[in-house]
Amino acid sequence: LSSDGITAIMEDKDGVVWIGTQNGLNYFNKKSNSFTRMNNLAEKLPSGTNLHVNSLLQDHRGMIWIATESGLFRYDKSNNSYKHFTFDPNNPKSISSNNDWTLFEDSENSLWVGTAVGGMNKFIPETEEFQRFLYEPTNPKGLNNRTVTVFFESKLDKNKLWIGTYSGGLNLYDKTTNTFKYFTEKDGLSNNRINGI
Repeated sequence: LSSDGITAIMEDKDGVVWIGTQNGLNYFNKKSNSFTRMNNLAEKLPSGTNLHVNSLLQDHRGMIWIATESGLFRYDKSNNSYKHFTFDPNNPKSISSNNDWTLFEDSENSLWVGTAVGGMNKFIPETEEFQRFLYEPTNPKGLNNRTVTVFFESKLDKNKLWIGTYSGGLNLYDKTTNTFKYFTEKDGLSNNRINGI
């Protein structure tokens, strides 16, 4: 393993177990009972930068997404290639932050990315760009916190996406109206820091 600090574990559709750590990505080979380090991922980073993995997800097309503190990576197993998505202050359609915390694919196969300081993003596959949902303190129908920790899709209404935040409680995003409602300690939550839904 590239590090003893394990931050994410995922088994893909082929039965390969992927392990994200505080310093790199690895996969477990069941036949040889050994780990392989994905060193080529870190090659895209400045020298001396640790690849701190926060979350892993395999999408409906089989692509593996890696949320890190150095941007978002997409790995294509079929040709062993990567794409690195990073924040560009001059491009409003780039991902909103390089510190990406959580990943979620909804029932419509849309990929959502929660970040530490840039709210949340929806990946637009046709253009390989992102729709940003930023913290807007003056907008009562906007996302109420800059740090998104977890996503959950309502099983009763696929147009509703629950969003946990670090200190803003629970947000409910309505895809049809493109608006947010939120619930905090004032509404009965025991704490405004949401770790899981």
